[in-house]
Amino acid sequence: MLQLLVVNLHEPAQAPARGGAAYKPSRFNHFHTLLTGEKLAFNSLSGGLAVLDSEGWARYTALVKGEPLDPKNPVDQGLVEGRFIVPENFDELAYLKTLHLRQRYTTEAWSLTICPTIDCNFGCDYCFQRHRVSRMTEAVQAKLLEVFAQKAPRLSKFFVTWFGGEPTLAWDVVQRLSQGPHL
Repeated sequence: MLQLLVVNLHEPAQAPARGGAAYKPSRFNHFHTLLTGEKLAFNSLSGGLAVLDSEGWARYTALVKGEPLDPKNPVDQGLVEGRFIVPENFDELAYLKTLHLRQRYTTEAWSLTICPTIDCNFGCDYCFQRHRVSRMTEAVQAKLLEVFAQKAPRLSKFFVTWFGGEPTLAWDVVQRLSQGPHL
C-alpha cells in the first residue's frame, strides 16, 4: 500500500497539468528512516511532511533521476505539493529571499520586541545582559501606544515578544501595553 501524507504549512506548489518537465530534489529535504523501513520526509522550506513507503521512495528516486512526472499519480502530486521535488529551473534560494523580503517589508504585519525592564532576578550564568533596576518610562509607553494606534488599522497580524531582563518584574507595564491604546 502506498502512503503519502503531506502537510504543507506554506502556499502549496501546483503540479503541472501535463508531465514531461524535469524535476530535481529540493535542497531543503531531510529524510529519516523509520523503524518500519518507511522514510519520513520533511521539507524545511515548505513545511511539507510525508511518510514514504518503499513504493513512494522508489517513485521519489525515479523522479529525481529524471523520470517524467505523472500529474495523475497521487505520489507525484504529493511530492510536488510538499515541494520535495521542484522544477529543474526553480531557484529555491531566490524564492526564499523573495519570501524573506516580502515578510520583512510588509506593512500588513508587525513584529515588535518590547523590553519593559532590564532588571532580572534570575542571575543565570550564561546571560549576556547587564541588569539594573530600570523600567520603561511612561513617556516611552505612551509613544509606543501612539505608534501602534497609527499602524493598527493597516495590520492584519501583530506579534509581540516580551524581552528583558525579566519582563514580569515590570508586570504593570506589560499589562498597560497589552491593553493597547484605548486607555
